[in-house]
Amino acid sequence: MVATTPIDFDALARRLQVSIAALTATVEMLDDAHSVPFITRYRKDQTGGLDEEKIREIQQEVLRLRVLEERKQKVLKVIESRQTLSAELEAKIRTAATAKELEEIYLPFRPKKQTLATLARQRGLDVLAEQVLQHDSPLPDLKSAAALHVSGEEGLTSAEQVLVGVGYLLAEGFQERIDLRAKLHAMYWETGILRSERMEESAVESALDLAPATHDVVGEDLLDHDAASDNDIVADSDIVADSDIVADSDIAADNEVVSDSDVANDVAADNDVAAGCDTMPDDNEGPAIDSENVAEASGSTTLESGASIETATESVGKTTSAGEAVPKNQLAQQSASGKLKSPIRSLRALAVERKKSKRAAKHKKRERLVQSFKDYFRYSEPMRKIQHHRILAINRGERSRILRVVIDVDQQKMREAAELMLVPLEHPHREFLSGVVRDAMQRLILPSIEREVRRELTEAAESHAITVFARNLRSLLLQPPLRHQRILAVDPGFRSGCKLVALDECGNVLAQGVVHLIGSDERCRKGRSEFVELVRTHSLRGIAIGNGTACREAERMVADLLANELKDVDVGYTIVNEAGASVYSTSQVGREELPQMDATLRGAVSIGRRLQDPLSELVKINPANIGVGLYQHDVKSRPLSTTLDAVVESGVNFVGVDLNTASPSLLRYVSGLNQLTARRVVEYRQQNGRFRSRSQLKEVPGVGEATFVQAAGFLKITDGDNLLDATWIHPESYSTVEKVLEKLDISLSELVQHLSSRSLQTDSQETARPADESGDSKPGGIATRLSQWNVAEMAAQLGVGELTLSDILSGLSRPPRDPREDLPKPIFRREVVKLEDLRPGMQLAGTVLNVVDFGAFVDIGLSDCGLVHVSRLADRFVADPHDIVTPGDILQVWVVNVDKERRRVSLTAVQPGTEKPRPERSPKPPQPTHQERRPPHKPHSNRPGQPQRQDRPRRGKTVVAKSPKPVVPISEAMRDGKEPMRTFGDLMQFFDATGAPRTEDARDSRPRKKPGRSEGDAPAQGTS
Repeated sequence: MVATTPIDFDALARRLQVSIAALTATVEMLDDAHSVPFITRYRKDQTGGLDEEKIREIQQEVLRLRVLEERKQKVLKVIESRQTLSAELEAKIRTAATAKELEEIYLPFRPKKQTLATLARQRGLDVLAEQVLQHDSPLPDLKSAAALHVSGEEGLTSAEQVLVGVGYLLAEGFQERIDLRAKLHAMYWETGILRSERMEESAVESALDLAPATHDVVGEDLLDHDAASDNDIVADSDIVADSDIVADSDIAADNEVVSDSDVANDVAADNDVAAGCDTMPDDNEGPAIDSENVAEASGSTTLESGASIETATESVGKTTSAGEAVPKNQLAQQSASGKLKSPIRSLRALAVERKKSKRAAKHKKRERLVQSFKDYFRYSEPMRKIQHHRILAINRGERSRILRVVIDVDQQKMREAAELMLVPLEHPHREFLSGVVRDAMQRLILPSIEREVRRELTEAAESHAITVFARNLRSLLLQPPLRHQRILAVDPGFRSGCKLVALDECGNVLAQGVVHLIGSDERCRKGRSEFVELVRTHSLRGIAIGNGTACREAERMVADLLANELKDVDVGYTIVNEAGASVYSTSQVGREELPQMDATLRGAVSIGRRLQDPLSELVKINPANIGVGLYQHDVKSRPLSTTLDAVVESGVNFVGVDLNTASPSLLRYVSGLNQLTARRVVEYRQQNGRFRSRSQLKEVPGVGEATFVQAAGFLKITDGDNLLDATWIHPESYSTVEKVLEKLDISLSELVQHLSSRSLQTDSQETARPADESGDSKPGGIATRLSQWNVAEMAAQLGVGELTLSDILSGLSRPPRDPREDLPKPIFRREVVKLEDLRPGMQLAGTVLNVVDFGAFVDIGLSDCGLVHVSRLADRFVADPHDIVTPGDILQVWVVNVDKERRRVSLTAVQPGTEKPRPERSPKPPQPTHQERRPPHKPHSNRPGQPQRQDRPRRGKTVVAKSPKPVVPISEAMRDGKEPMRTFGDLMQFFDATGAPRTEDARDSRPRKKPGRSEGDAPAQGTS
């Protein structure tokens, strides 16, 4: 981050609730290119102990304010160049708190497109428009004033044309009114109802035909208010581009109109709308063939180049419409028998068949896509209540040309409010101005407000989706590693078989093989025997099966082998999420790590290593390809990748990295390092052997003092020359550690023995007493001596910060362990769970794969994960599922319902029979539209000649009695008259306690309370 413009630190500190000193120090370190993990862990004294989340919030706010300040300077420069900058306008611009507020102020001065209003302004009608709008000195006759501007040279041949141009100018001025837009914007949010319905096939085809000229409502520019009627040149392109601070150009690019075939292909990689889990494409599904170019590629070019008819016939015989090979002699027989008239006709017939097949496949994919959105075919919900994941699902359905989305508002009421604000009641040209207001509302204002509201809904939903993805990704990266176990990785598949790779404790490849699930019996038996041989020969104790295509078929085979051929071997299997494994297998990182292996086998290696060390393996893959998000394919890629990279950086530095074993992909996320320096570290290690100390890192080319300071604390060296290199203590604090040990009279050998014993105790999973958590609690032990010191006094004596000294003492008392090892290990199974075997009430153990707003998806051993709805995660109200579970958690669940047709399983995390009874809710009647809700206009009943309506019921509220509040007893001082009574309820208690009579007058003097209000709710009076 580079400081460019000054910001108000006082206001920012108040808003973020941090001290100015901590804020200033944090911003200075961020400007000096210090990473957030480094500042969080090793600069606590300067920041006052701010956590990583608060520091990243400061980083984002400072960046936003600096970008906003730069935008203000550009806006001021443009307005000043036009000599229209006043002191009041400058003050408004400089005090604008958000980009939206700034752009609303700048809107009247922003360079306009060539619109109808600008054309009228060029014809000199702006003066007449100002005169028409004035109320103090109005024009005597509107048509006569318009006739004075009739000019054939300007294209104004009549007074009516002049008034139309004036109307365009006034409408543009109305839609630039900030107060009007704010009022209508609030009415949209308060009363708007978002509705979606299915788009019919005919409408889809017509929409696709107009695709180049159609714009997605979500992708429209926030400030492009004339887009509904005008589409000409932009006057100042650089200024318009500056408005990207409000409406990012990525929105338009992300929401371009696409064909239904593109949508079908995209959905194959996206999360399923109904299930919420990433769908894995079939491994035997080849690329689509362009049927329109088949004849040209197979026949036309061949004949034009002078080839013979036999050559063309041979090219025809290579494939058929079904994609199967046909011998040439069969083609000859068909030609001789008259079935094959000519090669050209055969090529055309082949192209027609392929085109039909392609259309059928496209239709099938679209039907499958349509089923995913059927919950939104008749959907309506108030905008202020709609949830974020529904917004993303509706947007996807709209882009897929399956849903038609509208926002239902009372437009008549909004027009009346606009007319009341813009046109005074006594204005002499009220009728003309009212027409202009109606035109502006219909043509400019309402479409613009709707686009703005839709964008706000989408941006909020995308921001929430990124937050959910980041939270799930962090949980996935911090899953516990499976140390010291050999793994058999299985990448399942039908056509090419299941790829097997045996890995040792460090993830190195021991052997490989292939097992076929389909084919001849001899082929399958050979694969099974090879599977058993790999397990027995290399002493494998865990089997990792990828969850892609043929996963459950491979699982059944493995379970059968474990029950028969391998029943005497202590081995189990687990299902591993293989999302992104194919990306790794073809990436540059995968080719460099495993250059001699086939891409399919690299994917199997990635699956096995994910079980051994998820963090080290998942950092090699683009985070967006890891399927733990909520509609992550529907959000803008730039903020998503920025957030996810920060999550990976945070996770890597939270766990720490072994300098002698880490890969370049892992090292590049270490604080202070990048991809280049990470590669140089690995190259130095390969040339010079293991690192013996952290200080040796300075010998790596490109690692200077600044890089070393930021990275050294996160790089650990076990069995090195210095014991402290294996701890979280930073090298710059080693001198302080020596002083601490000297004052505590602790030798280095004693410290080594202490840490070793604590490490062995933790590895053996012995449960320590609370007093033992910080080390040896025996009298005279290290932990006891450390705890007896006053940190503040010692910090003052040693000249270090208290927070830094606390971290040093904590590092000396606790062994350097991986924080992930305390989490539960993965579940290993030996049997298969079938959908047909599930019954309501059955108890299962599963692994949480993904957590979204509406619940958690749990892998219970089926091809499709089960859903635990947010209402069934706990026996209480749960606002956020992340408060209960995270990806990777082991969860005990019970089956609630099984939908065999749709292959969906509903689960509950609350044991059946222990649920709290829930009150039954009466079904809500369907909500009418504003047009249906608005009664027809009737004459007033008090007008002469109109009878009074006696059958209309009186309006009133249905009062529901509330349970009385508990009575607060009066004090002794109140009884003695030393303290005033608080309420009339206290006065009644006084009468009841003293036995004083309550006369009718006293009761009548009490003010009446509203129904449903308890005695204690009456307003306090000054009664004594």
